[in-house]
Amino acid sequence: MIDIKLIRDNPELVKANIKKKFQNNKIPLVDEIKKKDEEWRKLKIESDTLRASRNKISIQISELKKAKKDASNLLKEAKKIPDNIAKAENRMFKLEDEIYSLLQQIPNIIHESVPL
Repeated sequence: MIDIKLIRDNPELVKANIKKKFQNNKIPLVDEIKKKDEEWRKLKIESDTLRASRNKISIQISELKKAKKDASNLLKEAKKIPDNIAKAENRMFKLEDEIYSLLQQIPNIIHESVPL
């Protein structure tokens, strides 16, 4: 199976390899994989950012409680974050499955010495 990094870094090489194998119907799969991978990477950044935000808010809440101040606004905000993380991760898992099944359809790179 082709490594996703090869498609990220050099999709034209993968497409040229597919042409060499006369499997032109699989060329659009490369663009589809790249598109889904970009979406996955955006969701990964989003979920990581949400986790960082949750950690920051948790620290702020504990500081407010130690100072015996009202933290209700931060608590409301903190309760929304896990749902957003779960949504992003669910979409990420679906994308991972889709990418994996598409990657299985892409043929391996043939060596330069192999004749057409």
